Amino acid sequence: MKTQIREIRFEMLRPALFNKERARYALVLLPVGLLENHGPHLPVGNDPLVASKVALEACRRLGKGVVMPALF
Repeated sequence: MKTQIREIRFEMLRPALFNKERARYALVLLPVGLLENHGPHLPVGNDPLVASKVALEACRRLGKGVVMPALF
């Protein structure tokens, strides 16, 4: 049996899907990370990228919630 993957990224949700998620369980995660130089081996936006990945994985493991775009 094929399992349907639920979209949890706020910027990818249509209004009706966001309202459905909000009614199902009102949990929103807001990843926050600094834009700073980590040297030549990492992008300037490394911290927000990591924070977003952690928030997405947390929502997937919890099975509820929506992840907002990262705040820099």
